[in-house]
Amino acid sequence: MRAPAGAVSTGAAFTGTVLTNAVLTGTALTGAVLTNAALSGALLTGAAARCRGHR
Repeated sequence: MRAPAGAVSTGAAFTGTVLTNAVLTGTALTGAVLTNAALSGALLTGAAARCRGHR
């Protein structure tokens, strides 16, 4: 049994959309993690600088 060409192309487009969404979601999550890391680093650096300034 062969699937109709329209169904195949629709399935391929859907798969492509899912993969694209997965990539975009991964990129967004990676960006969020990197942003959190940058913010944490800035906070830690600021806290360390404040501690050094008090002495």
